[in-house]
Amino acid sequence: MINSTTYVPILKWKQGEYQALLKLDERIKDRIIPLIEITPPGYDHETKTARDINEHISDLASRLKTKWGREALIDIDPIGLTTDKPEYILKIFERYRVGGCTVTPVVKLDEAVEALAAYTAVIKTDKRGAVLRIKTNNFANHSEIEANITRVCKSLGLGKPDIDLVIDFEKVSIVVNEESTFETMKGFFNKIPDINFWRSFTVAGSSMAESNQDINLYKRAEWLFYKYCVSKFRNSFRLPAFSDYSIGTPKHAAPNLDMRTFTPMAKVRYTFDSEWYYYTGAPVKGRKSQGFGQYKKLCEDLVKRDEYRGEDFSAGDKYIKECAGGKGTGNLSTWVWVATNQHLTKVVSDLSNLYGFSI
Repeated sequence: MINSTTYVPILKWKQGEYQALLKLDERIKDRIIPLIEITPPGYDHETKTARDINEHISDLASRLKTKWGREALIDIDPIGLTTDKPEYILKIFERYRVGGCTVTPVVKLDEAVEALAAYTAVIKTDKRGAVLRIKTNNFANHSEIEANITRVCKSLGLGKPDIDLVIDFEKVSIVVNEESTFETMKGFFNKIPDINFWRSFTVAGSSMAESNQDINLYKRAEWLFYKYCVSKFRNSFRLPAFSDYSIGTPKHAAPNLDMRTFTPMAKVRYTFDSEWYYYTGAPVKGRKSQGFGQYKKLCEDLVKRDEYRGEDFSAGDKYIKECAGGKGTGNLSTWVWVATNQHLTKVVSDLSNLYGFSI
């Protein structure tokens, strides 16, 4: 059950992300219900064919059970099958059901009729309701949004008390000043009918840069907006839950990206109270590579800062301290789980400070 003190991170279901969840302290896990986006199958550049979708989804349930084993919200839209092959909605959620997973489907406002029919069948079988994820582009035509919400709810056979509402601003950036930007964003809430009477209400967004852009510190705009909402709604019936894209962005890597030509950089991301710390080094692969050894210096610089929280704060923080001490430098997936794990822990800590609960 999502409430205002629940953290709903939006995670792409890759190795770094599910390892980050696995390594969380149990007290932190108790405060999290992840919204998991199932990533598209990759492209095999040796055979010049897309990986088989059936193989891609074969271990979704077992991996969720093993790596998380708790309630999750599942968005399969990134796979691209909800329009092309809606029968896969039934297949995927059947796998979760047989695998003993507790999952709730995420539905969009612009779902095709066939996809809505498949989601309706899932909802009738699992009796867990649904998540309605509304993005900023859905607000482009203000006159239709209420009608579209009514249409989707009617198609699913659900009332608002059976639906978790997620308003996803996706990319969040502060234009001119925080007050005017946040007031504009908050105005979107007025377009949602009976916002206090949905099963839950979650605000999502991401201010993570696409790259470091030579900026090493920048504002966690989505978190600052959430605190703004709480201050404005404090005396209202409903406070929203918080959601972000963890250390990622709303974008998914292109399915046909050729990793043989991709030159990844050493990258350390860390979550401060109101800012992102984002430092990059040299390439770790390719002709100009300086290898993974450079992570030692990046971690040394981080642990010297007052904002570093110490090795006991999270598994990610512990790995950073050990790397700075020369114990190991990992690989690309390692630095995803390290950054994600410390971020998830930090957000739950932020929420505990905001609402006064203990962890």
